[in-house]
Amino acid sequence: AYAHANGMKMYAAARMGVSSFSFPYDKPYFDCDFANSHPEWRCVTRDGFMVDTLSYAWPEVQDFMVEHLTQGIRYGFDGVTLLFSRGMAVMFEQPVLDRFAEKYGDAVDCRRLLLDDPRLTGIWSDIMTEFMRKLRKKLDAAAAADGRPSPGIFVTNCHAVADGLRQGVDVERWAKEGLITGVVQTNMTIWEDLSLPGILAQDGLIDLEAYTCLANSEYVIKRTHGNDPHLTQAGLPE
Repeated sequence: AYAHANGMKMYAAARMGVSSFSFPYDKPYFDCDFANSHPEWRCVTRDGFMVDTLSYAWPEVQDFMVEHLTQGIRYGFDGVTLLFSRGMAVMFEQPVLDRFAEKYGDAVDCRRLLLDDPRLTGIWSDIMTEFMRKLRKKLDAAAAADGRPSPGIFVTNCHAVADGLRQGVDVERWAKEGLITGVVQTNMTIWEDLSLPGILAQDGLIDLEAYTCLANSEYVIKRTHGNDPHLTQAGLPE
């Protein structure tokens, strides 16, 4: 109310990774009871390892985050800021495998595709766009109930549009659908180190056996912190 009285708008920000700890740190021990209670909905890497972050491939996870973010609108915030710059939102969970098989058949195991393959990012984009549509609808309804205008939705993305697609964060698609208000670029992105020995098979796709061996001894999935300003600047025109 004080911010509004001074002509400011306030946005509720939240990290979009649904992990065993919550952010903002609003509980004494930082626990996220929902995540702790549903390990079966965790993200899954190529080689079947379950990550301590829930996947938006499961509708229940989408609904949980929609409700979590809508609470900010009920508190009186003017909108939300979705922080996608850390963690993962969707990977190779069973719903992803099922969708891929339904669309492309079983000629290619989607777990062998590179992260930037449009067939894979397309499935992820479909899943995350479904979440964004739910969020847009729920936020609008919550604001309308109080006689307030449609809340803004800002998305914190990675270096560039293509980087966000590795999490299904398709800001171009969301903008065209009118789901978001704006995009905030960050200096971080997530990628896989394909230079590691043996990680690519002769057909140019991921060798899952080699991937598993490498993942047991070193980091295959890496995060760039954007210490090179050229990386950040390169994505600005988009």
